[in-house]
Amino acid sequence: KAISILLKVLDIPDTYNDLPLLGRIYSDLGEISMIGREYDRAKIEYSNALKTFEKCNFEDYIVNSLLQLGKINYYTDNHDSANYYYHKALAITTNTTIISRCYTDIGNNYHEMKQFDSAKHYLKASIQMPHFAKNKAIAFYILADLYFDENKHDSATFYVNEALKLHPDIYAKKE
Repeated sequence: KAISILLKVLDIPDTYNDLPLLGRIYSDLGEISMIGREYDRAKIEYSNALKTFEKCNFEDYIVNSLLQLGKINYYTDNHDSANYYYHKALAITTNTTIISRCYTDIGNNYHEMKQFDSAKHYLKASIQMPHFAKNKAIAFYILADLYFDENKHDSATFYVNEALKLHPDIYAKKE
């Protein structure tokens, strides 16, 4: 139903004159596609959002579009492309909360690539910065998982406990 409504808004000619609105519509369509694991469609929508936000110079939305494109590549095992988008986002933001999110995403991507030293570097940098509590919990549990993979169970236990102190959402608790 949400997709149907958003597509109807795209049929309104004035929508294309309101670049911030148009970018948000593309971004919402991308998010819906990601939730439905329609990654090819999500990539198209977030690419459209990125181009639109670049036209109106909405930095935070540009950064979010880049991070989402990174996530799509992460989910589809294109880790080098994911790092490209994560680093591109990192290069243009000055918002420390978003920088911490970039570091977490980069660290998680390196963890998936089994490049543990690089992953630790970014994740530890991330937890030193301001966060939303949920995002800091995510950085802690990824570090815990990394140390578990290295059979360093004391460190893994420490970071799991740090994550749980932040009252993470159900997804982080499950991990």
